[in-house]
Amino acid sequence: MQMAKASKEDIQKMIDFFSIWELMEEREWEIDSTDYEDELNEKLAPYDYRKHRDSYGDFEIQSVKDLFFQNWFGEMDFRWRRVVFGCDILIDNVCDPDKNILAFHPKFEPVIAG
Repeated sequence: MQMAKASKEDIQKMIDFFSIWELMEEREWEIDSTDYEDELNEKLAPYDYRKHRDSYGDFEIQSVKDLFFQNWFGEMDFRWRRVVFGCDILIDNVCDPDKNILAFHPKFEPVIAG
């Protein structure tokens, strides 16, 4: 069985997703659209965030919270960094850079062969 190797773009998307989590938690879930609107808009774009604005164009805080973290609140903390960055480091140091699947780097062939 083969598994696709995460690309640098995949890793970056995970970093972006969890970074917005940290940004919102750091601000105690207060979303002030004048504070970091460009960054928030960019990260919310795939989730059709426009429907989560009030009549003044500001984010509806509860709606945005529900959108992202309904099932995750209290379950995620900074552990995501170990997983995402650990994966990135393993791919860089253990995987074959010429393949798009999880495969050992050719330098490990002698060890694997025994």
